Amino acid sequence: FPVTILRVYPNPSTDFLVLEGINEASTIRVFSFSGKEMNIEVTLRDAKLTIDTRAFPSGSYLLNVQLEKQQYSTTFVKCD
Repeated sequence: FPVTILRVYPNPSTDFLVLEGINEASTIRVFSFSGKEMNIEVTLRDAKLTIDTRAFPSGSYLLNVQLEKQQYSTTFVKCD
């Protein structure tokens, strides 16, 4: 199966986190490093998915994207 290239930026994030390269059904989840799943609002804008991080406390987070046949995980930092 083809490999999906996923770009996540900016890191660190202040207001929004952008995901590029998702072109199939996916599940997106964000967790704090203490294990709490964060409530996220995802919007599609200009062929990019955007996650609103304004309500997140400053700190480190784990982003998990589950595609149909792949899983992608990375960390990002939220700064005020």
